[in-house]
Amino acid sequence: MRAGLEMIPAIKNIGATRDLRAGIRMSPVVAGVIGRKQFVFFLWGDTVNVASRIVEEAEPSGVLVSDPVWCLIQGNFRGKSMGLVELQGKGTLELVQCQSN
Repeated sequence: MRAGLEMIPAIKNIGATRDLRAGIRMSPVVAGVIGRKQFVFFLWGDTVNVASRIVEEAEPSGVLVSDPVWCLIQGNFRGKSMGLVELQGKGTLELVQCQSN
């Protein structure tokens, strides 16, 4: 969460012309290394797909999290409920827009 929030001003400081958006969901993923000569670490699974859908709903320069994530971090961050949000092909999730304290 902190990394996502810290990347927002950092990307502006380097002169990027686009806003950064981040989406965080917590559930199992499959991780592995791809390649034989040049290695790339990669994540797969529904968690990655849902996090991608969450990003699509985030406000510009925002970090949006699913409710289970919010329950774990709410003492350290401020948040604004976005309510139940319909995610394309994934159903509805309670989402929270987060900010630093």
